[in-house]
Amino acid sequence: MSSSSEKSMHKRAMEADPTSGEEQAQPKKKNPGREEAPAPLPVRSARPALSIDRLEAKMKARIERDRLAPKLAKYLLGISFSVGGKPLKRCSGFWIDWNEESKTGIVLTTAHLIRTKNSPVNIWLGGEEYASHANVTVHLLDGTSPEGQLLYYQPHYDLAFVRVRVDEHVQLPFFQEEVKLAQEVFRLGRDNMLDLRITYGWAEYQNPTMYERYHNMYFDSAGGAKDDKEYDNGGPVIDLDGKVLGMSNNSKSGTFIPSSILLKCVDLWKKYEYKYIPRPHLGMTFEAIKLLEPAHVEKLWRMYNIDDGLVVQKVSKGSHAEKFGIQRGDIIECINGKCISTTIELENVLASICKDSSDNLNDLNVEIHVSVTVHLLDGTSAEGQLLYYQPHYDLAFVKVRVDQSVQVPSFHEEVMLAQEVFRLGRDNMYKYIPRPHLGMSFKAIKLLEPAHLDKIWRMYNIDDGLVVRKVSKGSHAEKFGIQRGDIIECINGKCISTTIELENVLASICKDSSDNLNDLNVEIHVSVGVFHTLKKHRTTGELPASVSDLGEVIMD
Repeated sequence: MSSSSEKSMHKRAMEADPTSGEEQAQPKKKNPGREEAPAPLPVRSARPALSIDRLEAKMKARIERDRLAPKLAKYLLGISFSVGGKPLKRCSGFWIDWNEESKTGIVLTTAHLIRTKNSPVNIWLGGEEYASHANVTVHLLDGTSPEGQLLYYQPHYDLAFVRVRVDEHVQLPFFQEEVKLAQEVFRLGRDNMLDLRITYGWAEYQNPTMYERYHNMYFDSAGGAKDDKEYDNGGPVIDLDGKVLGMSNNSKSGTFIPSSILLKCVDLWKKYEYKYIPRPHLGMTFEAIKLLEPAHVEKLWRMYNIDDGLVVQKVSKGSHAEKFGIQRGDIIECINGKCISTTIELENVLASICKDSSDNLNDLNVEIHVSVTVHLLDGTSAEGQLLYYQPHYDLAFVKVRVDQSVQVPSFHEEVMLAQEVFRLGRDNMYKYIPRPHLGMSFKAIKLLEPAHLDKIWRMYNIDDGLVVRKVSKGSHAEKFGIQRGDIIECINGKCISTTIELENVLASICKDSSDNLNDLNVEIHVSVGVFHTLKKHRTTGELPASVSDLGEVIMD
């Protein structure tokens, strides 16, 4: 590899360019430069829900696709492999280097395409086979198909490097190392006619399966895009500015290798004279805590007060990790002093260890020392005391001794439609939680079926409030003249739209009451605004309400 090639690699860019009815229910750059970006803080990813915002995003993506396509097409090629004249697979690749003196360029693609046999059980048990002497043909955009040379493939990182002669200067892509959760991206490829394929989707973080290595991210296609996806293998995944975020290595499973890994691997390949890309083997497999199911994450936090790190899945028999005392279920928190949240962060740290190592790695199969911080799990439990339970609100309070400080949550009272929430309780010393009993049950007008809501509006010119479903026999509400079908519009001067708002108002009445509520079974007066549907008139009056901490019962 010439010094001109090294110079070219130094110049490559690291930053490139969503009652009745009520029970119904950028321009080409000659000398691109590299921009470092911090590692992202991953969170378990989920495909965004389809919404107006998402549809608008898709329209924007199409516009960006049309704008970027002429620029993107210049560095993306087709590649085919064959053995003994028998075709293996065809895929895509893209330029990462060009030497003007020798008129040769280097194309990066996936080693998955020269794999002739997959691991029969588990990728971590080995067994894959590769056609290292495969014939390579590079399909250039001018219609010519010169023979290429497979320089090197790295099975763990799933990379392959191909050199080919090309007489004209080639365009190199720009790279961006940071990939955000649910970031809108395009996956590019070239089919067997060299036509450009552009697939729109989102970037995801996931824990890998037993058939996948640790350096993969995931592409969630917006529309499935199941046709001829294999052509996208080896092609770049780009952002809406045209910057390369990674390389697709297995479109069937939707995986791609992020640029942070790609660029470190290229740097290592250069450092070790284009012979190999070393990687430290720890003798363990992992799952990221942050990408586990929420119930599992919460269980780990409850048991060990840990919500970050890598859970050890397996420890290789006879390995240094086993001798170190690490077992399945232990948690790796740090590698060489750096906190690790995902397996992608782990792979970046391991690659950096090799890149920055002062040890002699010119020969493989040597050992280096890696600092590892492990949390060995020994869960404890403590007996608690049930202080109080409230049947109407369905709450219970428990006191427990704990030797270390605990984190107390913050509260927000507004809840939006479809908002993700946690159900929270409050630690207090109260004997009970009082609630006024109105002697009625309700249903919110706004939450009725549209036809029922329209009927109420046509008959009474009302589209908000609570419809009375039942009135308890002998209650103050019955004596007040409230009947089934009447509409409660206000409580203590506050308009009520939902039963949640009603319960908040009732709780506030007790909280702010000047009456003595130290003893239950007392009465307080609640101002109620009622629209009587049979008489079609409104009344407002003081309704006595008994206070209790028991569940309210409506008597027929």
